[in-house]
Order: sequence, then structure tokens, then C-alpha cells
Amino acid sequence: MTHHPLCRALLTLAIAAAVTVPAARPRPALADSLGAYDGVYSGVGAPEMAIAGCSHSQKSIIIHVKHGQAWTHHHHLSGQIDSSGNLAMQDRSGRVQITGRIAGNNLTATETAAQSPKKLGSAYDNNETTCSFTISAIRG
Repeated sequence: MTHHPLCRALLTLAIAAAVTVPAARPRPALADSLGAYDGVYSGVGAPEMAIAGCSHSQKSIIIHVKHGQAWTHHHHLSGQIDSSGNLAMQDRSGRVQITGRIAGNNLTATETAAQSPKKLGSAYDNNETTCSFTISAIRG
């Protein structure tokens, strides 16, 4: 009987310690909604209009999306997808940008790329122009 109060005290401490251990927390709903966009989107970028110094043909593009992050090796762009499917990406210099939206398995966006006078040639010596492409891609 002399150990009975000690056993009761130890049991009380063990229960108190178990209660203070945090329970496993579920992942936030935001992370789940961002995961809905995960995948590889393949498609094309087509020029919106013919501008001297800009490409006049369609080009293939692949955009990778995982856990709200988006990237492509084309122009080394990276950015984010928000919980509504809005996409925003840019290169390190900020001169090339992609903005758009993912709905279901479809990604639609616009790529804009500011071209420097050196690349455009003498006709644009003192100016800068922006090349613009419409992107249409499908997750697959």
C-alpha cells in the first residue's frame, strides 16, 4: 500500500504527458486545392501578331506544376499557381512573363517577352518591343 500514492502520481503524470502531445494535424485545404493542378501541361505558343524581331511561328511549350509551383525550361521561367488556378511565371530578369489560368486539364495563358534593341536590329535602335504569344496546353 505504500506504493499506491506513488503509482497514482506516476499515472497522473503519464496521462498529462499524453494529453499535451499534439495530435496529427490534417493538411490545410489550400495545399489540397493546389495539388489539384499538379501535372505536366503540353501545348503550343502562337504569336498574337506579326512583329519584326519576334517569332512568327508556333512553338512547343511544356509547363510543370507541383504543389502550387510552376516552371518551364523554356526561358527558364518559374512561378506559382494560386488556389483558383491563376498562373503567374517569369524569368529571373522579369523580361519574360507568362500569366494565365488552369481550368480542369486546360491551361490557357499569354507569354510576353520584351526584346532588346540589339536582338531586334537597327530598325529598333532606340526602342524596345514586346513579343506576345497565346499559350494553349493540356495536362496529360
